[in-house]
Amino acid sequence: MEIIPEIILEGYLKDENIRQKHRKNEDFLKLAIANVNLSKELNLKEGLTYDCHDSYFFNIRMPNGENIFKKHCKYVFPEARLVVTGHYIFLKNNWIEVPVSIEKVVDEVSAPYQPLTENLKCGFIRKCLTGRVYSGKIFKCNALGNTIRPKYLPTNIEL
Repeated sequence: MEIIPEIILEGYLKDENIRQKHRKNEDFLKLAIANVNLSKELNLKEGLTYDCHDSYFFNIRMPNGENIFKKHCKYVFPEARLVVTGHYIFLKNNWIEVPVSIEKVVDEVSAPYQPLTENLKCGFIRKCLTGRVYSGKIFKCNALGNTIRPKYLPTNIEL
């Protein structure tokens, strides 16, 4: 499934050093760049910054500069893949202001970008989106955990 046109990806990966550094993270990076572009299309001004400076570790910064992940989180870790895929689901469907059924989000998470979510189980996806310290910083769930909506979405990416 092609999420982002290759020409847009080329714009972000103009520097050959950056291209080589992220060669093994290409699928992840394509989805992260798609999220930032979707945010720009929706005219979101303030939001999260995807920190992709390192070729092994990924982090997300809140608008106040706080890192989402306390420890280093590798691109291949399911938590990183789920957050980026979750952002894509919210942006693609324009589910920004209104809470959405968590089951609907969980069902869609594995479909949009198979290389990142193909081996993740529904229970694990649900827990990562609702029951982790980092998820509480970027997603808002109701008390019963039936609905979810993003608090912040990505508006910038640093390579």
